[in-house]
Amino acid sequence: MPQVVTPINFRDVDQFMDWETSLGWDIQGTQLSPGPSEIGFDHLTFPGLIVSHFYSRQAMLNVFEPPAGVVIFPILRGPTPVTWNGMEIPPKLIPFVGPGRTHRVVIPAGWDCYEFIVAVDLIWKTEVFPREFLDKEMSTGHPTIPLVGPVAHQFVRRLDRIFQESRSSTGPD
Repeated sequence: MPQVVTPINFRDVDQFMDWETSLGWDIQGTQLSPGPSEIGFDHLTFPGLIVSHFYSRQAMLNVFEPPAGVVIFPILRGPTPVTWNGMEIPPKLIPFVGPGRTHRVVIPAGWDCYEFIVAVDLIWKTEVFPREFLDKEMSTGHPTIPLVGPVAHQFVRRLDRIFQESRSSTGPD
């Protein structure tokens, strides 16, 4: 059974960065749009896997390097593309975010995504991606995989339901 975590809300980018740093992430962030900040993060934790819902109501610049042994697969929920390492990533692509490289992400106002934060060992063990495919994708400057079709839409809607159920079982947001 996963560990259900109560949603965490931040009213300040610095507060969010301090929290991320306390978890072992090397990250710096700057709010790019005016007005009060609202950043939310909640997640389900499994051995070797975290599934999170992350949103920001204001535009931000995040510069970070994932911890060693971790790969992140964000799935964008909103219609707005994100700029990742200088490349515009539309919502229909999933970027692979791996360790050993600094990532610069311009997050648009209204950012809303799911993130799969996965131990590389778990990916190799389960063969969720063939090793050759992942090695090739990770060696390119901008590795992505397409997220298309009705099955992809159903998958995102099911993630919505999982987090709604999780939140209702832990109390109000």
